[in-house]
Amino acid sequence: MSAVTAKQDIWDVATGWVTVIGTRFNTDEQFDRFDIQGDGAMHTKSLLYLKAGTDNSWLQNKILPLLYTGYPFDPSMTVSRDPAATGGVPPLEAVQMYNNDGVYHQLESNHITDGVAPLKPGACRFMYFVPFTAHEDFIDLIGKASRLHLNGKGSAKVTTLLNSMFPELDGNIYYPVEIQYRLPGLNQISSTITKSIYYKL
Repeated sequence: MSAVTAKQDIWDVATGWVTVIGTRFNTDEQFDRFDIQGDGAMHTKSLLYLKAGTDNSWLQNKILPLLYTGYPFDPSMTVSRDPAATGGVPPLEAVQMYNNDGVYHQLESNHITDGVAPLKPGACRFMYFVPFTAHEDFIDLIGKASRLHLNGKGSAKVTTLLNSMFPELDGNIYYPVEIQYRLPGLNQISSTITKSIYYKL
């Protein structure tokens, strides 16, 4: 990840008109299936683990205080999504790596026999889905907060949530992403690097 070229910060609009940001780059070796997905049976975790850093004003001053500091605000106010599969609470793990061509290579038997696998250069990207997942939580928790409020059980935190709009990403700042690599078979982190996405407005 340290030797990439043509790095370009990108953005897109997801469901709910929520901005999603990321970084596109070229590399001499694209990621294979085990890098991105593991073995699919939880015996081997994906070798790449991405997590959003919290060192930015949007998370520190807006999203974390609004939705996650003191979570859950009431026993009935938990998120409906499965946190383990969707980035945690708060959703700092809602960052995903992709090969741009959508192909995830796998060793062929002849590569194992030869003892060498060919490099597959190409374009990759990692996408920061934290705002999308946080927006889903916002909509979910607003509904639950409304029911509490109508039943006369709304706390100050519930009232604050009901009087809030979802905070869009702050522009013209960096959003750090920690990328960790696990040793195959051992599930131990062998290296960590932090890359930042600049969201320019």
